Amino acid sequence: MRFAGIAAMLFVVLTRNASAEEFVCTNQDVEVACSKGKCEKSDGFTPSSVSIDTKSGARSVCMYSMCLEGTADRLDVSKGFVVARSDQLKSNTGSGAIVINLENYAAAMVSRAFINPMICEKH
Repeated sequence: MRFAGIAAMLFVVLTRNASAEEFVCTNQDVEVACSKGKCEKSDGFTPSSVSIDTKSGARSVCMYSMCLEGTADRLDVSKGFVVARSDQLKSNTGSGAIVINLENYAAAMVSRAFINPMICEKH
């Protein structure tokens, strides 16, 4: 009887983790900074990363020497796209959004003065 209870708990944990979809996106190739009505490629930038869990809404944005974490205020998942928007990540007073194309895992992150093309991996 005790074995059946442990097996049932293990089944719940394993199936919950199997259904989780986390995307981790980075901009290894280019960073685009925008201000005063124009956008320019940044020279000598540090790649940023964004992660989003489509089940829990957990979101993390790491740029330069800081990581901002929290939950997406709005999360839309469709056949073709994941769209996550956050207005108040931890230690952040700004807002940002990411759109992930589920066909090719290309993404665009918009945050304050940055608009970054990204490539994502599904975990």
